[in-house]
Amino acid sequence: MDALFAFDRQLYSAIVTAVANNLLLAGLAIVIAYLNWNGFIWGVAGLFVARARGWGRRGLWAALTVYVGLVDGWLMSELLKLVFRRPRPFTVVLDLPRPLIDEPTSFSFPSGDATFAFGAAVALGHVAPAWRIPALLFALAVAFERVAVGVHYPIDVTAGAIIGTISGLTAPYAVALIRRRVRWRAFVVPHTHWDREWYERFEGYRARLVPMVSKLLDLLDLLGKKLESTAGFQIICGYRSPVTNAMLHEKTSGVASNSLHMVGQAIDIRVADRGLDKLHDTALAMKVGGVGYYPSSNFVHVDVGAVRHWLG
Repeated sequence: MDALFAFDRQLYSAIVTAVANNLLLAGLAIVIAYLNWNGFIWGVAGLFVARARGWGRRGLWAALTVYVGLVDGWLMSELLKLVFRRPRPFTVVLDLPRPLIDEPTSFSFPSGDATFAFGAAVALGHVAPAWRIPALLFALAVAFERVAVGVHYPIDVTAGAIIGTISGLTAPYAVALIRRRVRWRAFVVPHTHWDREWYERFEGYRARLVPMVSKLLDLLDLLGKKLESTAGFQIICGYRSPVTNAMLHEKTSGVASNSLHMVGQAIDIRVADRGLDKLHDTALAMKVGGVGYYPSSNFVHVDVGAVRHWLG
């Protein structure tokens, strides 16, 4: 360990000396330090992600993923500082130039800035893959900057990068646990199949919005994950008005008079990049509610009623 810490100190001294003698590197390190100050640039990135997704639920959950990746790793690094209590290098190595930024008063190991930079970057790469490479490159720049400005040893930022990466990888799972405890709110506009109501302006339907059952949307979310499909669901029938249901019940024996479609608890679906058999078997294996197999009509019915199955 003594040899490792000796090498760590020598590398720190070499980097600090090289940067102090290069105005361009020194200026760049200072700019990166202030962009990363208190997670500023990652806060802005989270807002951009939310805006790119229309400020809706998906956007807010994506932004939360970035912020969770940032915060939980940083909290862990702050706790570890109290355990290891490693002095800052500028208080130990006194024959080098002073730090290029304000001298921090906390302990040195691990680097909190490197931790939340990597945590936010990895989480950002998960919710916005197009930004993954730029985000990780900036996180690497932050790690180098923390040594270059003279406030951390290389081992400090390496440990911070590892903690941050773990934080970023676990952030989507943490947010998923939160999402499962938040009720969905989705609405459909009831209409009939034989008149022109559907083509009128939406404002005429505001008083008739029908809430879809939260549990059904949770079922679809889980089903999509198990199918590992990126094509999304093709909805054949979601909500069905009582008038439409009565009409279909008279015309065919495959429609129940008390269908769960009428209360937003059932949906008929197919998936473009998965076979109907695969969709049916996956839904059956979940054992969440009713599953109907309709190969002649090319769809599978799922609902959140009693666990049962049938062939249509």
